[in-house]
Amino acid sequence: MFALFQIIALGAGISPEPVGYTIHVREQKAPELVVRLQPTDSHCVLDAVESLKRQPGDLARMDLWIVRRAEGKTQVLRVDWNAIAQAGVTATNFQMMDGDRLFLQARPPK
Repeated sequence: MFALFQIIALGAGISPEPVGYTIHVREQKAPELVVRLQPTDSHCVLDAVESLKRQPGDLARMDLWIVRRAEGKTQVLRVDWNAIAQAGVTATNFQMMDGDRLFLQARPPK
């Protein structure tokens, strides 16, 4: 019965359950860490990053961006972490949506 519901839901273009979003943490000398979360109505980048329980110093040396597929197109949304965390500017504190991929990429040392 469940398989039948799944087939009907997929045929109608409706997902039987929320997909959620993933967070991809890429350190210089460590394997990629992937965490899957379910968004709420108000879940944004700041909430997603806080769920990782990382130190602020770690995030200051990382680039953050979201990859979002919408209407058959892929968007890359740059996140200004310093503006969000230090200045309280929320312009790039995007709401997390089903299917989003949030990347935290460590910058190479200088």
